[in-house]
Amino acid sequence: MKEYIILIIFQYFEDIYASAVSEIWVHTPNTGNGVYWVPNAPELSHPLNQYGYDASQNYSIRLDLKVCSNAFVYLSASSIMDKQAALYEICIGGGKGLSVDSEVVIDWRDPNPFIIHGVGVRTGIGQSGQWIIYMEALGYFCLHTETRGTMKLVKTILATKYTCPYLCNGIHNCMGFNFNVHTRVCELISTGEKMLTTTDSGWTFGTKCFQWKCFACI
Repeated sequence: MKEYIILIIFQYFEDIYASAVSEIWVHTPNTGNGVYWVPNAPELSHPLNQYGYDASQNYSIRLDLKVCSNAFVYLSASSIMDKQAALYEICIGGGKGLSVDSEVVIDWRDPNPFIIHGVGVRTGIGQSGQWIIYMEALGYFCLHTETRGTMKLVKTILATKYTCPYLCNGIHNCMGFNFNVHTRVCELISTGEKMLTTTDSGWTFGTKCFQWKCFACI
């Protein structure tokens, strides 16, 4: 099985702007209480580093969240969310639900700050949640030949080997594609799915790259 990178070359500046930010859809199950009661809570979170998010180089996170209450964001000194590392735990909802808009909810300065290397998201205390994390997509795809992703699809269309990745790149909730060289079937794969693939002759499986990491190349 061969692995390689493809770069989409854009013809119009409008396309570059439209594809600069993509959505990563993440579902988090109920994993219990906060870190005070569950010491390994950071390790139960969904780490954003796997998508190429470098916390040491970013000063903000843009996200949408659908949950009734008790969502957590972890800012850790550990890139692997080690429970022993220094940690900030941010609880959204706190058991009563919270409507967050453009207003500042909290503004606090740590007198003894540390460098954040890992960010994780999680839901608990009886709640599961749906997150949309906005990340910079580079226009690159990591490709695996003779491989097919078996995740949920956004849509199935006929295309060429060049237009299939181009179409995925223009859809925010498309994380990758399957393309069959014989039938020209192009399957656009949804974000928020566990990476599942199978060996399949004639198919090429490609995934988007975010901040120099690609789903299929991690």
